[in-house]
Amino acid sequence: MRSSDLLERCACTRLRTAARLVTRAYDEVLRPAGIKASQLSVLAAVDAVDVASIVGLSKALSMDRTTLSRNLQPLVTQGLVMLSEEAGGRAKTTRITEAGEAKLKEAVPLWRKAQAALIEQAGAARVDDLNLRLAQLIRSY
Repeated sequence: MRSSDLLERCACTRLRTAARLVTRAYDEVLRPAGIKASQLSVLAAVDAVDVASIVGLSKALSMDRTTLSRNLQPLVTQGLVMLSEEAGGRAKTTRITEAGEAKLKEAVPLWRKAQAALIEQAGAARVDDLNLRLAQLIRSY
């Protein structure tokens, strides 16, 4: 098999390429809010749970703890998320701050704009089908 065949047929490569392109588009739309798409998903996940441990959050996002920590740090620095240690100091927990809630309110309309642009470009039925298939793929792992 030629390398070019591998690149054209590799699901991992295709998914990663698509993810980079879509992420770039969302990042551009989210720029006025000062947040990246990867950070927005982490902020939303922190908001979805009152107090989430780093371990629980990394599992919920299917993200290794190092990557999660890298995405959390700017949110902590900006005062959007608060990190604290649980009793005994063995685990860290996250909590969204008032500033984080305000940032979500600022970013969600921009996210909707990015989402609408993707739907317009790819078509609503394709995006719905893609979301369904990706959810099935995620559950299979």
